[in-house]
Amino acid sequence: MSSGDMVRRARQQVATGPRPGKRPSSALAVVTCMDTRVDPLHLFRSRPGDIHAIENAGGLVTGDVIRSLLVSQRYTGTRRVAIVMHTDCGLMGLDDESEAAAILKEMGAEMPFTLGGFTDLHQRLAESVLMVRATPLLPYRNDVRGYIYDVETLQLTEMTIS
Repeated sequence: MSSGDMVRRARQQVATGPRPGKRPSSALAVVTCMDTRVDPLHLFRSRPGDIHAIENAGGLVTGDVIRSLLVSQRYTGTRRVAIVMHTDCGLMGLDDESEAAAILKEMGAEMPFTLGGFTDLHQRLAESVLMVRATPLLPYRNDVRGYIYDVETLQLTEMTIS
């Protein structure tokens, strides 16, 4: 699809669809991966305006995700957080050190961040959930849940994290 086609399609959807408000109607912020197989609206049976979707590579909780959650909670009324990671993630098994060395060699520049590679999906999800629950900047951290989405079976499963 060309960029012109995408713009025309977006304009048509805006002109014909309901206009969501500034505040997510479900008071839910979803942190998830930018993978095209993961659609947070579909996963939580939502429509535009129902949730805040915060997406990045791996669905990792980073400083910028905490910043986005703070804005979401403080200024738009979200009270719950769902962190969704998924099977077959591109960061699974990625070695940050070797990738940083390869990028330095190829690009001639050092990365000011890590890519966030991990080896254990469940452990990484638990770390992310616990990080949000422990962040004193967030006024609402009692209802933070972790989920794993299986991209093959299309099943979303809540994980028990304590």
